[in-house]
Amino acid sequence: MTKASNIYFFCDNRVLTVILVFSCLFLGVIGNALSSSTNEYSTPRIIRYGFILHNRTHKTLTGIPFLSFLPVAINSNQRCDDFKASEPCKIETSVNGNRILNFHIDRIAPFESRKIDVRANLMMSETPVRLPATRLKKYLEPEKFIESGHPEIIRTARSLIRPNRSKTAEAFSGWVSNRIEYSGYLSRPRGALYAYRNKQGDCTEYAYLFAALCRAAGIPARCAGGYVCRGNALLRPEDYHNWAEFYDRGAWRIADPSRSRGTIRTTDYIAVKIAPHSENSRFAFDSYHIDRPEVIVKWN
Repeated sequence: MTKASNIYFFCDNRVLTVILVFSCLFLGVIGNALSSSTNEYSTPRIIRYGFILHNRTHKTLTGIPFLSFLPVAINSNQRCDDFKASEPCKIETSVNGNRILNFHIDRIAPFESRKIDVRANLMMSETPVRLPATRLKKYLEPEKFIESGHPEIIRTARSLIRPNRSKTAEAFSGWVSNRIEYSGYLSRPRGALYAYRNKQGDCTEYAYLFAALCRAAGIPARCAGGYVCRGNALLRPEDYHNWAEFYDRGAWRIADPSRSRGTIRTTDYIAVKIAPHSENSRFAFDSYHIDRPEVIVKWN
């Protein structure tokens, strides 16, 4: 009996040892995962922006619709946790994740001004956060302004391909930066092929051409628009900027050929628009939209 009991407890201790070892390993994995998740979006940012709507007529205006932007809810370098607006509004979200604030101003008296202020709280990530690969196919196809199927762009893309996506994207960014001369602000987009042939454009054309080269090489890529600023900031219209993103190793990674000579700080890039041109035209504006000619809108 004693021998049997000893054998029983010996076996039981071995089992307990195995259980303890695996428990420690499991808790370690979970702890690392939680720590990683916590650290992914670890830099808090507060941005503010506002508009003044002025009734320039001698009549009282009622039922005035006004649309403005809201930062993208989540991408590989930002997460918008919440926001506050000084006027009641509704959020509309497009299939591409773009968001607009839909304000309905009840009335503005003659020659009166109404102010709209927005505060958004974001968490930024210094390194790209892995996100599910959803709807990547559309970011491989040619579209308006991103003529990735054109023979000239395909030929150039093939000549610049490197051993992996990261190196290839780096080569594309450098090539675009060296080829294109900044033309100053263009009032309307011209597209990748225009930039390729004319060797000029603004930040939008730099982004289009980079995205076209990526798509021609089989790398998902898209253009984004938003604001580049450091720390907590009051956004200004002159801060608006367009850049590109490419998908590599599970994350959307920022590429900015128009500023490639400087260091890209991902925490400075606040996206308010992911820009495939199949987007609903309701979401096509850059900062605000209003259909009432009697109202003058200025940034606050």
